[in-house]
Amino acid sequence: MKAPEMKKTPTALKWLAEKRARIAGELQSADQVSQYLREDIEELHQQTAVIAEFLAAAEQKQERLRGELAALDQVVVLYDAGLRPDSIAPINGWQGRLPSGWAHARPCRW
Repeated sequence: MKAPEMKKTPTALKWLAEKRARIAGELQSADQVSQYLREDIEELHQQTAVIAEFLAAAEQKQERLRGELAALDQVVVLYDAGLRPDSIAPINGWQGRLPSGWAHARPCRW
């Protein structure tokens, strides 16, 4: 039995098919990039919410500490009117010392 004769694909049709295939591939890549970026945005929104909570807690702590400092300043002046509270330099009570078991811990930026 003789194989059926195949028609030669016109050059213009080959070009169109190849062009379409390339564009479809680029579109598929662009769709993937868009999906990854949407996922990244969602993750950033979640991280931003967590950071906003940390910021709110830090600001609350600042206000509490300012109140405590103002109260202590008043007590210092009542104890010795000649002493200026702002002449007392701040210190970091944990500087150079970590609680036991924290030797491997890295300092936090916050």
